[in-house]
Amino acid sequence: MSSRARRWLALAIALTLATPALAGCIGFDEAQTASVEEQGPETSPDEPTFARELPGEITGVEHELTLGPDEGLDSAYQIAVQGEMAYISAWNAGFYTVDISDPMQPEVLGHVADTFGHDPWVLNYDDGRTFVANAATSSGIDIINVTDPTNPEKVANVLGGDDGNVHNIAVVPGTHLIYNSRSVDTPGVDIVDASDPANPELVRTFNDLTCHDISFHMPDDRAYCAGVRETQIWEIADPERPEIVTRIANPAINIHHWAIPANDGDTLVIGDELAGAASDAANGCAGASAENPATGGTTTDPVGALWFYDVSEEQAPTPQSWISASEMRAETGSCTAHFGEIVGDRDKMVVGFLSGGTYTIDFADVTAPQVVDHDPVGEVVDVQVHHGWAFGVGRERGMDVWTFAG
Repeated sequence: MSSRARRWLALAIALTLATPALAGCIGFDEAQTASVEEQGPETSPDEPTFARELPGEITGVEHELTLGPDEGLDSAYQIAVQGEMAYISAWNAGFYTVDISDPMQPEVLGHVADTFGHDPWVLNYDDGRTFVANAATSSGIDIINVTDPTNPEKVANVLGGDDGNVHNIAVVPGTHLIYNSRSVDTPGVDIVDASDPANPELVRTFNDLTCHDISFHMPDDRAYCAGVRETQIWEIADPERPEIVTRIANPAINIHHWAIPANDGDTLVIGDELAGAASDAANGCAGASAENPATGGTTTDPVGALWFYDVSEEQAPTPQSWISASEMRAETGSCTAHFGEIVGDRDKMVVGFLSGGTYTIDFADVTAPQVVDHDPVGEVVDVQVHHGWAFGVGRERGMDVWTFAG
């Protein structure tokens, strides 16, 4: 056992001995809301020692290392980072806990084999326990106890069996509510209450649309459902009963795959997963020149692109521009916008374009976003930014670590 693994084991034992009265499951009520950490890259209450200050002007990313099959991490697909840990869903290889306390020397600590790894989200509890909700597709949502990351344990399942239609999930910040995105087939969004992680319960199902992915902007009580054929903005002051505020339909978007807010919620970025990332998405990086009707200027083809919308007037969302990965052509495989993240409070974002690698995009002028850097490292499915670092995953390699250049 490595020194870091021994450290995590010692912490788990200390927590168990120090809080025997809290060893059971806990409930959740409004009084607890403020103390429950939110899912996302900046959720650790204390800044970790490895935190890096972002450059004054970000010019791109620098690839530092890959943690791959040789180091025990296989088929990495999506990632959640919190504190000193990365939680990785790894397709047919299951689920991994990875110590990133030293991002230059990450280490696999634990593995759960009997789960289908697709989309992990972190659940935090007032008694110090940490769980991960893992989207396991046709097997439902697995709840995994990662309080001791050296010994992750699957403790519950919900929406499995005949109800197993789970593609991506999202935890409403500040709650233990899980939104299930079915992606295709039966319309509806399942809302699951995981206040008791050992006994998650379906609260209700709503909507006439099945989402592919959901994100949040809690200062405005907003959620964003990228719903394959359209994107919806929801009001979630009562997160158990979302209300549709507006719909964004755009026939130039092949698949509304992912939508995230920027600029204090006034800008919404919608990612188009061309052809469902099938092999014919290889032209997603072709990027021939075309006129952009939103601006009257010339830009790349709106193929597998990122679209920028002004949503300051929610009842009249207005397209500002699009940008696709025009710097390269994918000879094989798919190349389309997939998952990424805004870099802190900057008008920059880092996005995985599958076989196209990682792109750093400047959208300070939302009518004319620009690619400022491209790292053709290989397939990149998902990227998250965490305390001045970027962590990405791809099925062929594992987890990549980048720093920001400037």
